[in-house]
Amino acid sequence: MILEEVGRVYILRQKNKMNYIHFNNAGSSLPEISTTKIINKYFELESKIGGYEAEEKEKSRIEKFYVNTSKLINCEPREISFFSNATLSWNLFFKSINFNSLDEIIIAENEYTSNFISILKRKHEFNKLKIIKIDQNGLISLEDLKNKINNRTKLVSINHIASQCGTVMPVQEIGNILKKKNPDIIYFLDCSQTVGHIEIDVKKIKCDVLTASGRKFLRGPRGTAFLYIKSKIISNLKPVFQDMSNTQIETNHNLKLIKTKNFLEMYEHSPGLKLGLANAVEKITRFGITKINKKVIELSKYLRKRMLQNKNFMFVETEKNLSGINTIVSFKIDNKKIFKFLKKNKINIFISNHKHSFLYFKKLKIKSVLRISFHHFNKKKEIDILIKTLNSIND
Repeated sequence: MILEEVGRVYILRQKNKMNYIHFNNAGSSLPEISTTKIINKYFELESKIGGYEAEEKEKSRIEKFYVNTSKLINCEPREISFFSNATLSWNLFFKSINFNSLDEIIIAENEYTSNFISILKRKHEFNKLKIIKIDQNGLISLEDLKNKINNRTKLVSINHIASQCGTVMPVQEIGNILKKKNPDIIYFLDCSQTVGHIEIDVKKIKCDVLTASGRKFLRGPRGTAFLYIKSKIISNLKPVFQDMSNTQIETNHNLKLIKTKNFLEMYEHSPGLKLGLANAVEKITRFGITKINKKVIELSKYLRKRMLQNKNFMFVETEKNLSGINTIVSFKIDNKKIFKFLKKNKINIFISNHKHSFLYFKKLKIKSVLRISFHHFNKKKEIDILIKTLNSIND
């Protein structure tokens, strides 16, 4: 550690009146101030008149969540469901699919570990799991995808951007390939790392299911997510979870599924957090996704330009498929040491390892990557401070 450099970094931050520098937007971004105020005000209302009563009083505002989110990805409000997290929504949908002994599932080598675990738990129910190759920069092989699709393909699961790599997958091209080959394939997209900074249109992409987190680039509260299910495929699903909001008990004690609107959504949830996410989606849409995307790519390019002189680091992604998420590998200094050093200097990034994607790190034969993720509120001067701090670390 070079104390003089660290000292100058600290002075620069104080001069710019900054506290923490937040480059972990792909983990959990900073909620918009109005979103936090709305949530706090709602919980105050609950404390005064009661939970059910507060929900009834604010019902029309809470219901805007479905309208706002459907506009965000171009679908119908009835096709959107609210969840506490994206992993839960992914799991509940996946476990509601009926598989037979001939069915095949296709995923990529960058699949999120929690999703992969859910698939492996059901491996006795389908015939084969096929894994599409990715290159060293994290880009999926479309040729390998084409070779693996057949008339037995039941489900294709793709991460629009993976948790551990900022490379943007060509999801529209993938959708065209799948539906041309077999229209009945369920195209399942995990967009947790793209919704909020990349334009998404489910009709153009031709995906059947999409899950996303609220706490990341949407700048919503933690404990929120949403699931989109195309109305057309609902009749083929068998919900793994049923409660009184979607199921009726008949006189002979048979169960009748009565709900197709907001499918798989649970009765008990947090209306206050849903209200907060409704506001976050509205704010991010009003600000402009295209505008956000332009800004974060500009910051990603600036980061690369500033880091060119430091030969201790290598970027995983290429400039051809840039997003607001950047991952770097250190050649000389342990990633954990860098992460802790930046944390000590109030710079938030994230360290991703095999826990987040078993397949990906096995493929690249590396232990971990440092993830630096930008949002529209980040500034170039913050990147300058990051670079100064990184340069102040010795091995």
